[in-house]
Amino acid sequence: IFAVETEIKSHTTIRQTRVWIFKPGKWLLVFDWFHDNLKAPHTVRQWWHTSPDHIVMLTGDSYKVITKEYSVWVHSLVKGVEAGAVILGQMKPKIQGFWSPAERKAEPAAAFHYALRDRFTASFATLFSLSKEAPKQLYSNIAPSGRKAQFSWNDSNGKHRIKMQRPADGDWQIDYNI
Repeated sequence: IFAVETEIKSHTTIRQTRVWIFKPGKWLLVFDWFHDNLKAPHTVRQWWHTSPDHIVMLTGDSYKVITKEYSVWVHSLVKGVEAGAVILGQMKPKIQGFWSPAERKAEPAAAFHYALRDRFTASFATLFSLSKEAPKQLYSNIAPSGRKAQFSWNDSNGKHRIKMQRPADGDWQIDYNI
């Protein structure tokens, strides 16, 4: 298992953290945490963009991304998120669903997102799975601080469980069981 953590502060009051937990050839879990210190409500979206030659389908609350070599299931492990429509080459109301191979060039390419509305603190946990079938969430539990989280899901490779602890000071820990 590999893991990477990043954090940024934007607009002087908003903190965002992203943790990538990766099991090569099997899955990638992207955990995002957002907090506005002024407690102003936001619609928060976690956007994903694909290559022009990828096909993206929304099936229930999961996306299936089909490439020439394989398929990837994209599934939220957080209850209450909204799966947005797949967007391809949209100009209005906002430009979305493009890929740029070079400066001043844009080609339509599928983009999709998960959203949470009216939140000053929000968490996303999005699983990218190379499983033959759509993953099924068993449970998730995320501390409001985003510093502790647990996730469990089933897929064609078995039952997976991740426990993550990211203390404000000191080493962070990830436990994974299958």
